[in-house]
Amino acid sequence: MTDFLDADLRFHRDAFSLDVTLSVREGARVGLIGPNGAGKSTLLELLAGHLPLSDGHIRLGGRVLDEPGTHVAVHRRGVVASSQDPHLFVHANVRGNVEYGPRAHGVPRAQAAARAADLMARLGLDGLADRPSHALSAGWAQRVALARALAVEPALLLLDEPFAALDVTAAAELRAALAGLLASRGTTMLLVSHDLLDILTLTDHVLVLEDGRLADAGPTDRVLRAPRSSFAAELTGITVLEGHAEADGFRCEDGLLLPGPHVPGPGRVRCFVPPEAVSLALEPPGAPVRVAEVVAAAAGVAVRLVPDGVAVPDSKAGPRWYRPVSSAWLRAGDAAWVKVDWAKARLDATTTSRFSGPVRV
Repeated sequence: MTDFLDADLRFHRDAFSLDVTLSVREGARVGLIGPNGAGKSTLLELLAGHLPLSDGHIRLGGRVLDEPGTHVAVHRRGVVASSQDPHLFVHANVRGNVEYGPRAHGVPRAQAAARAADLMARLGLDGLADRPSHALSAGWAQRVALARALAVEPALLLLDEPFAALDVTAAAELRAALAGLLASRGTTMLLVSHDLLDILTLTDHVLVLEDGRLADAGPTDRVLRAPRSSFAAELTGITVLEGHAEADGFRCEDGLLLPGPHVPGPGRVRCFVPPEAVSLALEPPGAPVRVAEVVAAAAGVAVRLVPDGVAVPDSKAGPRWYRPVSSAWLRAGDAAWVKVDWAKARLDATTTSRFSGPVRV
């Protein structure tokens, strides 16, 4: 595998620091997820050249973009960034916005026009070519912004929450159009998003960033099905349990015994439980528990449980159990019974909970 993007990103500002080492093959589509303030947008700004590295290097396609003593200007990098704010040229129409990039890079007028026309057609903009950009809705303006970004045929495309301001229908249409364009062009892309559909539809690998460091990385399916980070677990609604196999079930590290089939062993086992595998009830069967916390979560409702007979902790100790539907009947301190449908859960006797870099995707 060729390392098309080779980046050792070190950045320090005030109390925040980012330290990420990353190698990306050409044509990869990489999702970047993490909590607010984790450094996702900062990472994109470093790659785009809007921020200087404190240390490290960035090489793209064999070209040095950043290293001590070298900083290639934004417009000479072959890197294009697009965010949820389209930043269209208000004095130009749709065609003028899309043609601008190629023309600014020296592409002949006829070739730039042909390239823009093709992109506008593929993104459903061909009927709006003469419309002033200020007269566009948010959804259409975002399509124009993506067409403009792709028109320069960037070596690396950086997208920061590009569909965040769109309604569900517009986001779905634009997501599908972009997926087709990326696949047909083989464009290398890094996408920041908090939307699980964006990640599932547009990426083949995912990086999880927490506090300026990578907490997990790998193929999209693995990161979302077997998360090693608390953020990815909350985003996907998967409860990650650490524990041991016992003859009559799975013993969680907090002492809770979940009845069920013998778990693969020996030694520690990790259990990945999707929301649809969790049953909570006010009476048996199941394992007796007490509710420590009920909160809203990206996947629906998250309920933190402790074994019955154990004092409800003041700290947020123990895993969250994610529920796909409302659990409004639950309150902190309530007694309940929890049961896992083992046919829907996944057990892993070898996966560790720790992630170690650097990352190659």
